[in-house]
Amino acid sequence: MDVIQAALSGTAQFSIAAADVFLIARSEGKPVSAIAVIYRRSPRVYMALAGSGITRPQDFVGKTISVNAPARVPFEAMMKRIGIQPDKYTLVDSTSDLTSFYSGEVQVRSVYLTNEVLTVRAAGYDVNIIYPDDYGIHNYGDTLIATDDLIAAQPDLVQRFLRAALKGWTFAVENPAQVGALVQKYNATAGATLETAKMTASLPLVNTGEDHIGWMKSEIWAGMEKTLREQRAITAPVDVTQVYTLQFLREIYK
Repeated sequence: MDVIQAALSGTAQFSIAAADVFLIARSEGKPVSAIAVIYRRSPRVYMALAGSGITRPQDFVGKTISVNAPARVPFEAMMKRIGIQPDKYTLVDSTSDLTSFYSGEVQVRSVYLTNEVLTVRAAGYDVNIIYPDDYGIHNYGDTLIATDDLIAAQPDLVQRFLRAALKGWTFAVENPAQVGALVQKYNATAGATLETAKMTASLPLVNTGEDHIGWMKSEIWAGMEKTLREQRAITAPVDVTQVYTLQFLREIYK
């Protein structure tokens, strides 16, 4: 689903979008705004088998790395920041099949801390995790968005929705062991143990300890915009002061 278009068409009043996807939409003139960021650290990380000796991006030289399309911009930005040119490594498209990673054919994978990392560890493999944040690439993840028209016309609706969403996330952060059973209420095929593990892995990404759940910082938005522009994912500067609003978070948290 195109979550940006869903909001613009009125199919949905609210959408959850990756922060970089949302910023690209804003750069294209689409009138949507962020009302909260749930994943204030991106769950996108890089994974290598523990026995490979790969523990930092500098070790990617000469390696084959699987990266899906949405993850290429932050990956290339990280490599550029540490001074490693694209001809020093080989990129291949990611697939859901982990066989090539287990065999060593692919030495590094761009993955989600809340997904593939758990799958690989459950299969009995030890892995090293490389965090882009440690190398100056600070990206938000899941972002709650609404159209500018909805925010202007129905601010009470936006506030009530966001208060309810944050109440749910606060419960999940405080009671991660209960999340698996809750997921099963809506998806009977989900494994409660795995879903609880996903929530536990999400905790430091959602509740960073810096401020309130959902809070947004101008310097993070500015850094993301700069990275996207440098990587030519957006072609013109975006005024990041206009892409998000704290008015609802401030009222909710007083």
